[in-house]
Amino acid sequence: GASKINMADFTQNNTNQLGLDLSGASELIISNSNYKNIKIDMSGASNLKFKNSELELVNLYASGVSTLELDHLIHGKLTGNSSGMTNIHYNGTLDENALDSSGISNISGVNN
Repeated sequence: GASKINMADFTQNNTNQLGLDLSGASELIISNSNYKNIKIDMSGASNLKFKNSELELVNLYASGVSTLELDHLIHGKLTGNSSGMTNIHYNGTLDENALDSSGISNISGVNN
């Protein structure tokens, strides 16, 4: 079913990969958090927003209609694959984009 979750103030203290899975009509908003290594699986009509959160390594696996907003990449690396219609917007520094995509994928951002 449809779900909406808000999370705040989480800090990943090690480099072990942390996983997030979103499916169906899901929306997850994460704010004021720090992630060093995160794997994101998105399917269906999923929306994931990181607000005022520092991110380093993001492994994305998206299908269907997915939207991902990454606020404050720090020398970030984006890997994984996307299919279907995926929109990714980032703010910060994207040092490496190794995302394989098929279908309609849009990646836009502001390096600062």
